Amino acid sequence: MRGLKTFILTLLLVPGLVAGSDKVPFASSEWFEMVRSVIKTYAAENPELEVTINEVFTEVPERLNPGPDGRLAYVMQFKGGEAELRFEELPASEVDVKVVGRWSALLPSAVYVVDNHSPESIAAYQEIGRRNMESGDVVVEINPNFKGSGDNELHNRIAARTKP
Repeated sequence: MRGLKTFILTLLLVPGLVAGSDKVPFASSEWFEMVRSVIKTYAAENPELEVTINEVFTEVPERLNPGPDGRLAYVMQFKGGEAELRFEELPASEVDVKVVGRWSALLPSAVYVVDNHSPESIAAYQEIGRRNMESGDVVVEINPNFKGSGDNELHNRIAARTKP
C-alpha cells in the first residue's frame, strides 16, 4: 500500500508524468525547444510558407535567464518547407513581422488557443492584442509587402503546449 501511495504522489507532484501535462513554461528553454520542433513540422506541412518573424520579450522573469537587459529575442524563419529558430533581434526592416512586448503582457495571448470556428473566440484573442497595443505594452511592425501566413494554426499548436 505504501508503494502505491508513493506512486500516486509522484504522479501528482512531478511535472510531465501525468498525461496532458506536456505544457512547458512560456519563454523557457524547454519552450524554445518545443517551438523549434513545432515549426519544423509546420514548415514541412506548409512548404509554400515564406515568412520571417522576430519576437522580442522584455521584462522577462529572471528564472527564464533573459539577457542582462531583461530581454529574450528570437527569429522564426520559414522557407521552402524548412524552418529555423535562432536567438537574435533584427531590425524590423529585415523581417516580415516584428513583435516587441512585455513578457507579462504577451503571456495571455501566448497561452490562448483560438477556436477558428468561433467568432467569440477569435474576437477574444484579437481583444487581447488590441489592448496590448493600445497600452503600448506590445508593438507590432508588419512589412507592408507581407501578405499574411494563414490562420491561427501555428499559434494554436504552440499555445496548446504553453503554460504560464
